[in-house]
Amino acid sequence: MFGKKLTEEHKSKISKAMKGRTFSEETIQKKKVYRGSLASNWHGGITPIALMIRASDSYKAWRQSIWKINGSKCQFCGTRGKEIDHIIPFSVLLRDFLKYYSQFSPIEDKETLLRLSENFSPFWNIKNGQVLCRSCNRQRTGKVWQKHSS
Repeated sequence: MFGKKLTEEHKSKISKAMKGRTFSEETIQKKKVYRGSLASNWHGGITPIALMIRASDSYKAWRQSIWKINGSKCQFCGTRGKEIDHIIPFSVLLRDFLKYYSQFSPIEDKETLLRLSENFSPFWNIKNGQVLCRSCNRQRTGKVWQKHSS
């Protein structure tokens, strides 16, 4: 079902079927057990600063700029590329950024760091971006990417 588009009629039928549905108190309590701080993958309510920067509008604009400049061809083999990659790895840029703003905690001051990242030029340097095909990106970084990470 993933990726399959539902018709408006089908959506309305699902909505109609779900309306007025009630759950027992036991079911509600079971669902609460696995949420928030009780969930097995809870890490203190933090979103890593790297994910916040990558989800920002500036990062999306940077990616679009790389597409416009380089086109959709892989910089190494010339085939159709789908992945935008940093020449100087993002992890290195992030480490330098956090070192430069070491007075801020990446956990407690993440909103401040996100605002400061907007003015940290190494993140947004267009010359530090390239378009790669999946194969060349794997060879270059040694990572095996999942389908959703393009």
